[in-house]
Amino acid sequence: MSNEVKDEADNKKFYLVVARHGERWDYVQRNAGHGADWIATAKRPWDPPLSPLGLKQASRLGSHLMEKLAELKLPPIAACYSSPFLRCRQTSCQAVEAMMNGGTATTAETSAPLKVQIEIGLSESLNKSWYRSWALPGADSTWGFVPPEEKQPGKRRRGLNEYSPEELHLSSRVPAPELLTWKEATHESSPNLQTLQDMEYQSTTAICKPFALRPKVLVETAEEQQTRMFQVVANKARPGQTILVVSHGGPVTHLYEKLSGKHWNVHGESKYCCYSIYECDSPEKMSEVWKTVVVNESKYLDDLWSDGTANI
Repeated sequence: MSNEVKDEADNKKFYLVVARHGERWDYVQRNAGHGADWIATAKRPWDPPLSPLGLKQASRLGSHLMEKLAELKLPPIAACYSSPFLRCRQTSCQAVEAMMNGGTATTAETSAPLKVQIEIGLSESLNKSWYRSWALPGADSTWGFVPPEEKQPGKRRRGLNEYSPEELHLSSRVPAPELLTWKEATHESSPNLQTLQDMEYQSTTAICKPFALRPKVLVETAEEQQTRMFQVVANKARPGQTILVVSHGGPVTHLYEKLSGKHWNVHGESKYCCYSIYECDSPEKMSEVWKTVVVNESKYLDDLWSDGTANI
């Protein structure tokens, strides 16, 4: 193949980086024995910020990706899309800021400074385990939380429909699309949210069902979550460009299943600021299996764990 033909083929390829957010502050509080207190006092208990370490991890993500893409001879990041959850927006802004400092964070079309654009389809899984993590009495942010008294011998775990309305967090009655409003959700540790988010951008994806625990339990299925994640990719991937999407542990692995055609066990659990890189040959092959260039990489953060074990 001549260089000219190869260049033309490369210009048709889509490149996608999928990353998880950094360390969550509510998990730090939970691990210190204060998780239930944090949930009880937080204004938005479903939407925790990054920890100070998480902010460092996110910055490292940006600088590392800049180097890794150059090493792989792939185009630099041309666009960044984030879940509306605060921890993902903080992660995205830290990563973009790091790339700006490295001189690579500009849009492909205009060479303007890169900004983070919010895609609702990149949201956390709005399933039973998510609601259990913050809406049940005594919840401490643990995914799929079960109250301690329901773990006692002779007791059973109640279904979400068995709790009285008074036992559940008031916000669990609010349709999920309303919980995902994000423009006013800021944090003092991330002033770059004000400058690096594209406040005018309109998401091309949405949460279309009123997920909530009352008046009846309505939660998202894995298939619904995977579909909206892929829709973001289908809407935003551009030939000859690399885009970065920042989401959550479950959505990241479900997207891996969709793109690779393999079970999520092959990917493994998503650690903080892990990332995968995917390649698609052409627009016509968008719905087919993508090539996995890098899968679930987080070793670049080995010196930025809060303890000696891998955070998940």
